[in-house]
Amino acid sequence: MTFTAPAIMMLARRWVCHRHKEPCNQYGEKYSIAPTAEGQSITWTSPYFWLTFNQAVRGFERNTSGKIDGVGIVLTWEQDRGIDQIITVDLDLCRDPTTGVISPWATEMLRKLNSPSEISLYGTGVNI
Repeated sequence: MTFTAPAIMMLARRWVCHRHKEPCNQYGEKYSIAPTAEGQSITWTSPYFWLTFNQAVRGFERNTSGKIDGVGIVLTWEQDRGIDQIITVDLDLCRDPTTGVISPWATEMLRKLNSPSEISLYGTGVNI
């Protein structure tokens, strides 16, 4: 698996590794874990556990226990610097996971935003 992200996101030291919650719902809930063989649960709200993009990706790549399912960035409100400069949009339940067809309203939003996007964890939405 290859991970990419916009440069502004890759520069932020706010990355975590994550594991999917089981049983899952259509929104693909997940929890943050340490990038170690044990994959202990961590609190994503603590900057102490945040990693660089490269550290998170290396943690994913080195994990042989199967306890890490992916990496993600923590979006924050930084009181000393104002609101986060990174904005994401989740288009939930807009994609048929069997056919890959994306609904017209979501297709239009993707066209207008013209930003990097990916299919959501369970294939039923799009993350921008």
